[in-house]
Amino acid sequence: MNLNNGLDETLRSIEWTRCIPKTQRTMSGAITFFMVFLLGNTAMMSTEEYIPTLRLEPELTVYIVGESLSLRCVVDMLTSISGYSFFKDAAFIVNNSVSNRLTIPSLSTKDTGNYFCTYYQKTTGTQQESNHIDLKVLELPTPPILAVEPKRNVFLVNESLVIRCDLRRGQRATEFDLYQDERTLSEADDFGVLSVNTERRHTGMYTCEYKTIISGRIVTSQVSNQETLVVIDLPPTPILRYAKNLQNQSSQVEIVCEIPNLPFSSLIHGYRLYRNGGEISSNQANQFVINYNLEFDGCYFCQSFVNVLGEEILSRKSVEVFLTLEGSNTRSCLMQNPENGHELSKQGVKFYASVLIGKLIVLISILLAFGIHLLVIRLRIKK
Repeated sequence: MNLNNGLDETLRSIEWTRCIPKTQRTMSGAITFFMVFLLGNTAMMSTEEYIPTLRLEPELTVYIVGESLSLRCVVDMLTSISGYSFFKDAAFIVNNSVSNRLTIPSLSTKDTGNYFCTYYQKTTGTQQESNHIDLKVLELPTPPILAVEPKRNVFLVNESLVIRCDLRRGQRATEFDLYQDERTLSEADDFGVLSVNTERRHTGMYTCEYKTIISGRIVTSQVSNQETLVVIDLPPTPILRYAKNLQNQSSQVEIVCEIPNLPFSSLIHGYRLYRNGGEISSNQANQFVINYNLEFDGCYFCQSFVNVLGEEILSRKSVEVFLTLEGSNTRSCLMQNPENGHELSKQGVKFYASVLIGKLIVLISILLAFGIHLLVIRLRIKK
């Protein structure tokens, strides 16, 4: 029944009641009042039922970039709706859609704004505006800084290591999460700090996050920088040995720095040779060819090394050996005093003596030639 027609009928019934007896008029008046009350409430209910409601699913106080959101336009007790329209900041997003749901699969900060919806009925032309909702879309909180102390990527077994999730200036956190290979590290404390003596199981890729409260909602930050850590055993300690004179009594000798356990030797990337505490050579191979010179005799040792993530890890020193041109010597390197020098070997003395005699012969030859030249000049002058 049309609402206006109903009111007209009610007014006519009121006029008619004036013409009937008082007793009957009393009953008719009560009936009329009841009809007016019902019609008035029906009109109010109809108006309220036609107003749609905009709902957010899920309903949160604030949304984060990348999250999914649905806006749903709900109208109670109506089945003859032709279409729904959605608005942002009073501008159309979707016009006259058959679905009452608008889904944003991945929110961005550009989706921030004021939203409402309407519906449309062809039969009545009714188009009511829903409630308005202010939608806030924020970026994830800035990432923390993952710090490693000491600051390097390769560690030996049983070294002290601290991994810490540090906040930048202005950041606040209610909780920290430290990860190894995307697995939460329960060993870390409530402040995102892990302190350990390294084991091989600590090799892995580390990151961290923190949680903070924004507009009453707990939000997880962006992921920190990534640090890759490798924990290895110390490279095997080599043995230094004198190999041989090259080319039979020449001024070159060969020194070998070898790993006792052959399977391990294939893992070594190189060797370093030292004399009297100072490095004199580095090789990928374990053989060193050294020219004999005035400083050859001395205490020698070597070390093997491996390269991991661009870092060089040295083995322990080999046993120091006192070497001469003839080979190793029984003299103890622990008793040597670098300030006083070392005594030369017998062959070393011969070598240096021959060098010195050669130099003396050259010097005498030059002096004789110069003296003869002067004598010739004087004889020419006398003539």
